[in-house]
Amino acid sequence: MEFAEPPAKASLCCEDTPEGSPPTYAMYEALKESCQNNASYFQPDDSENGQRLYQGFMTLIDHIDTVWPLVDHVRKVAPLYDFDAKSPGNGYRSFVSVVDSCVLNGLKLSRQVCTGRDALLFRKGYFVKEVESNGQLLASLGTCLHHLQTLLSWAPPGELFPTEPHSPEELFSQADTINQYCFYGRCLGFQFLPSMRNILKGISICMAGFSEAYYSHGNLISSMWTGGQYLIDPEMRARRIVNISQSASVEFCKAFWFLAESEIMRRVPSLMSSTVAVNKLITIPPEPLAVTTKDGKQLTVLPPEVHIGLQGLNVRLISVNKRMGMSDESSSNLPPAEGVVFHCHGGGFVAQSSKSHETYLREWAAKLNMPILSVDYSLAPQAPFPRALEEVYYAYCWLLNNFKLIGTTGKRIVFAGDSAGANLIAGCTLKILSSGLRTPEGLFMAYAPLLVSFIPSPARLLCLMDPLLPFGFMMRCLKAYASPNTKGKDEKHPNKVNTPSNATSPVEGNGFLRVSPSQGKRIVFAGDSAGANLIAGCTLKILSSGLRTPEGLFMAYAPLLVSFIPSPARLLCLMDPLLPFGFMMRCLKAYASPNTKGKDEKHPNKVNTPSNATSPVEGNGFLRVSPSQEGISSGPSSFEEVSPSDLAELQAHKSGSERRQSADTTISGGSLLSEHTATGISPTEDKSQQYVSDFLDKYVFNSDTDSEGRKLSVVKANKKLQRDTESESTLVGEPPLIQDQEHRDKKRIKARISEAATGLMGAMSSRLAYITGSNNIRPTQEELSVRSNLDALIARSPSDEFIFSVPRDPLLSPYWADDDLLKRFPPVRLLTVHLDPCLDDCVMFAKKLKGLGNEVGIDVLEGLPHGFLNFSLMAKEANEGSKLCVERIKQLLDLENPTTPENNHL
Repeated sequence: MEFAEPPAKASLCCEDTPEGSPPTYAMYEALKESCQNNASYFQPDDSENGQRLYQGFMTLIDHIDTVWPLVDHVRKVAPLYDFDAKSPGNGYRSFVSVVDSCVLNGLKLSRQVCTGRDALLFRKGYFVKEVESNGQLLASLGTCLHHLQTLLSWAPPGELFPTEPHSPEELFSQADTINQYCFYGRCLGFQFLPSMRNILKGISICMAGFSEAYYSHGNLISSMWTGGQYLIDPEMRARRIVNISQSASVEFCKAFWFLAESEIMRRVPSLMSSTVAVNKLITIPPEPLAVTTKDGKQLTVLPPEVHIGLQGLNVRLISVNKRMGMSDESSSNLPPAEGVVFHCHGGGFVAQSSKSHETYLREWAAKLNMPILSVDYSLAPQAPFPRALEEVYYAYCWLLNNFKLIGTTGKRIVFAGDSAGANLIAGCTLKILSSGLRTPEGLFMAYAPLLVSFIPSPARLLCLMDPLLPFGFMMRCLKAYASPNTKGKDEKHPNKVNTPSNATSPVEGNGFLRVSPSQGKRIVFAGDSAGANLIAGCTLKILSSGLRTPEGLFMAYAPLLVSFIPSPARLLCLMDPLLPFGFMMRCLKAYASPNTKGKDEKHPNKVNTPSNATSPVEGNGFLRVSPSQEGISSGPSSFEEVSPSDLAELQAHKSGSERRQSADTTISGGSLLSEHTATGISPTEDKSQQYVSDFLDKYVFNSDTDSEGRKLSVVKANKKLQRDTESESTLVGEPPLIQDQEHRDKKRIKARISEAATGLMGAMSSRLAYITGSNNIRPTQEELSVRSNLDALIARSPSDEFIFSVPRDPLLSPYWADDDLLKRFPPVRLLTVHLDPCLDDCVMFAKKLKGLGNEVGIDVLEGLPHGFLNFSLMAKEANEGSKLCVERIKQLLDLENPTTPENNHL
């Protein structure tokens, strides 16, 4: 009997056949028969892999017998929890489809083994791992089904959330620990559509590889090497992802998700999405706004200040056409649009921006032919609740006063948001209703978390196997936004009482440190090396300006005379391995005389006179070489840095005698000196310059030492002698003379390539350091040991670290809003997916609105993950889902002839 390719469809998994049994039961029987056939075949096989295959198939049969009655019970009751018969979808139904998908995947694998087991090149080792992984997957799903039985007992029929308070810990204590590793290894993405599996696998590999770079502090080479291993080792990848989910901080989540903001990803929408005429950021200044309520009264809305103080708020305007009155688009004659879409992006409240959601916003703007205004709200944990909500509300008030600037008449306003953005627009609507402002004509919400609290529900268990929104990620994001101050002082000092004097509240302390008035009584400056020089100079500026002086200065190995005036201690740089002579000179020049290079290059015929030469006293102590020195080729007259390619080119153009002088393996003194004039006459030098020249001649240029430190004599040949012996003598180790222009070109190209490669690696390292360094964690010793080896963690209940309380605030969780406010909600269109951990939020919110008499519709799509809109350019089904979003928004923009939303299941 033929069966469909996995995944199974959640909308059909609970349908009965005329005979009275769901058609999916046939595939359970088919899997058992196929496993029994393979087990019988491999039982006589004495090899290790043969016996493992036998045991693997027998184990699969045992798991099928265990899972079958559990899933049968859930399958029968799941339809009771749907929004309506036309919109089948809830967490119980989703889990049934996941188990069915696992069975289909196992059946496909078992039949592959049955077909190919007699082949000469049959790979037993490969199929052993595949069969064992599938068995572990089915066993873990059996544990999840036990948890579903508990959830069914906690809530009455039709309710997806428990009516009594129950914690995740209580739920997970009812059954064995769930093995999450099987969900992220060889079977990763089995429950999703085929077009999404490779995308999700690639993201998981990137996550595991990125964690190597993040937790090794930007060690690029090692992270790239280990990251490559995750591509070929699914078990290693699974262990890494699970341990990241359980142990990584919210800062890691932010850093990883912000990869979508990288320069390469920023260019994708402009290359692959619809072309738009307007795509720009507008900064709203933080100033009070006067808006008119529906009663005609004036309401003053103050800019948000909580947590991070007054800041400008960025909004992105996207429009397929330029319109009259639109900001900086005065040349257009196209009249303003009648509607506008007010959008909030997703990202778990902690990451992303309107730019990273531009992939689908461009398509929406083109298909709707309406301007879209997307809000770049502040992100947690730096700006937790209610900062983002207040900014969205403030941006809406600004929109009410600036329709012309946006290119719309404002006749119809529709709110749209996905994930965290959907939560914000729902909360903003509640604030609008409370303040009496004009309400939008409709709300469109995609996969919305409308109950921000980990109240157990069947759909929320899906995050245990979600590659985009793992359990740990979801919990940390919710905690960072809704309960940022839960962890901290109380954990370190459990007996300490939180009084107003020692507690830091979001309002009083803006979420940061609140400084005691006694702090700052004494100020001491401290610095080492260059820093010591800077604090000494800063003290001089303070004394000159009359500001308060520090109570003391501490300076370690301080360079307080930045000029190369000879002194005994300064001779030590000739033998210092950390601060060699050349290094010190270049550092001093870069800081104190950065513009030495340039003038003579622009004016090559300019004569070096004492007025433009650099002397130790006149030029901050940098080297001016006596023009009487010989054997130096013509070149720039200043002390300067040269690139490797410049050195190669200079070497190629030198005469034979000049090349012999510079043929040492170290940089010769001549390469650091200015040339003599054409006449050979030395200009007048002051005494300090003469001291430096004598010092360099005696100790640097006219002496050398062998490897044992013994001084060797260096004989300087004059020019005439060099010319006479040029054709006869060659120094040992001298590179061959380059006379051919082709050879010179090849050497120059090679040098340039080397230089470019060095620059590229430097840029990559800098970018990696920026991503990881900007999110540094200050770990305790215990956390440091965990970070150094995440794989040392043992499997444990995923609820261990996530015990925190969330306030029951309707602005945070719109599901808790009063019925009186919800009754006044505008028409709502919800769109979600069967495999979304927030599915139950959407279904229960839609039920609540429907029960209050509101106009509401819900679409539940098959086989797509939470956040699928970001992949609308990569997967056909995700693109079709984006088009459905456009259709629902169109209905909200024009409801004069409303049409009942047809449920489209992809």
